[in-house]
Amino acid sequence: MEQVDDAISRLSELREKPTGVIRLTAADDVIQYLIRPVLPDFLSRYPDIQIEIGIDYGFTDIVDQRFDAGIRPGDVLNNDMIAAKIIQNWRQLVVAAPDYFKRYAKPRKPQDLLNHNCINVRYSDTSGLYAWEFEKDAQKFSLKVKGQYIANSTIHQLDAALDGLGIAYIPEYVADGYIKSGKLIAVLTEWCPYFERLTIFIILTADRILLRLWLFCKFA
Repeated sequence: MEQVDDAISRLSELREKPTGVIRLTAADDVIQYLIRPVLPDFLSRYPDIQIEIGIDYGFTDIVDQRFDAGIRPGDVLNNDMIAAKIIQNWRQLVVAAPDYFKRYAKPRKPQDLLNHNCINVRYSDTSGLYAWEFEKDAQKFSLKVKGQYIANSTIHQLDAALDGLGIAYIPEYVADGYIKSGKLIAVLTEWCPYFERLTIFIILTADRILLRLWLFCKFA
């Protein structure tokens, strides 16, 4: 973020009222649970700024598609990007509705999931089913689970889990509120590793260092 501050400080746009469109790309769960909560305050404070959202799972070329920023896990950057973190640590959780665990025993180890109805996800037509990752002490492995329902987004996985269709593997920032309200139960938490931080990748090509984008990153 210091890189953004330094770049912005050199712009004449700083002397003007922030206006224009911010084109942002991210997965639906990131938009719903991390970006959407800050939008009312941000758009109220800056009434001349518009937000345009593009939903995707990391396959869109941010520069080629003329987005101003994208939210992705990790820190892999092109030369014309910098990163501003929005979550330092996050992990996937194994969750299901209480009704599901009334019908089936809770798994005690990851391998028990092979005997459960698990809610898989396929993020694109050309990709395989997402393997669930686990880690504990010196053990680290991925598990390919099976089930009757395959979603194409985290939000669809969440909805299926809430409906009692099976066990899902979803981000903690998505599941947390439902766990606290009792609508979901988390299991195998000691096996759920923390992943790389979620990052806003900001485009820093010469003509696209924007005050409105810098202001939004401060909010996110």
